[in-house]
Amino acid sequence: MSRKVIKLILISVFALILCGFQRLSAQPPYQDEYTDEFAFSPGGSFSLDNIRGTVKITGTDEESVTLRAVKIATKAESRRQAEKMLEKVTIEVKKGEKTIRVTTKYPKGKKIFSFGEEEDLPRSLVGKLYRIWEKLMGALSGELEFDFGTGIPVEVNYEIKLSRRTRVELNNVDGKVEIIEIEGDLEANLVNGDLSMIRLDGDIEANLVNGSMRIIAASGSIEANNINGSINFESAGIERNGSVEFNVVNGDVLIRLDESAAVDLELVTFNGEVEVELPVTIKGKRTRKRIIGELNGGGPLSRYR
Repeated sequence: MSRKVIKLILISVFALILCGFQRLSAQPPYQDEYTDEFAFSPGGSFSLDNIRGTVKITGTDEESVTLRAVKIATKAESRRQAEKMLEKVTIEVKKGEKTIRVTTKYPKGKKIFSFGEEEDLPRSLVGKLYRIWEKLMGALSGELEFDFGTGIPVEVNYEIKLSRRTRVELNNVDGKVEIIEIEGDLEANLVNGDLSMIRLDGDIEANLVNGSMRIIAASGSIEANNINGSINFESAGIERNGSVEFNVVNGDVLIRLDESAAVDLELVTFNGEVEVELPVTIKGKRTRKRIIGELNGGGPLSRYR
């Protein structure tokens, strides 16, 4: 066997060994890739805590989880500098029989998460959002103790495929999130980024600060809250035993329902006007800022503020 052939075989074997581990790109932007795949039966729960990066979660018919995470040193000027940055950011995966928890770990630093006392928001409407913000920021900063303002310039982008019959909990800061074709319940908390939820069958609780939210073809009950951003909701209708509630501060709510959809409506705005193009039967007095009525004879309650 020639030396050339031997060299080729050795290179191929080495490449296969590296396949399941982290790989550092040779050219900027320098990035390190982590991949993992393991069995996971439907009906379990999956959670992800991440700071700075995009997330895409897709439901499949497979009884497994495929995890791909790409760490990117966004401001590294050399390969050596990138290696030092990327080494300090780790991905922790805890696997249980019915649970999987993935956490992006940053080195300890100064905690600077805060709403700020200068915020002047209608607390009667956003009190819950305020508490969710504090819970999310406190949980992430308490566990990760990450200095979000002056920390390591590394982002981690996730692509995850799992059984569609999985309950998903997601906390993400500073990055776009997409969740597609999940039948289990979903809780998503996001700060600074757009949130898209498409073809979901379970109940949804979604909380967002600074970004736009899309909910397309969801059939379960929905509670969605947004500060400084819009909510776009498209659905054929709402299940008879379901409900929909949207709360928005500093943003628009756009609702597209089939003309045959039967729902009870409550629409309230603090800074703006309420407009409805479909024929709604008004209950009580209609004003520019408040409409209570029913569509096509009424049905599940849909509350939009």
